Amino acid sequence: MLDEKHAPPTNFVPSHADNNVYSYGRMGEHNLVIASLPPGVHGTTSAATTVSQMLSSFPNVRI
Repeated sequence: MLDEKHAPPTNFVPSHADNNVYSYGRMGEHNLVIASLPPGVHGTTSAATTVSQMLSSFPNVRI
């Protein structure tokens, strides 16, 4: 899916409320952070929680 995978940022400290696991990389000219739901977890409420936690750790991410 990604054109290039990146290592996690060395200075990244997730928010204390963030339980997500992230993948980092590039697609075209865009650097990306991808969060995925844990196995067996699905639904819009879980997705909204994931996005909320992601934004608390990455305040400059645009969605």
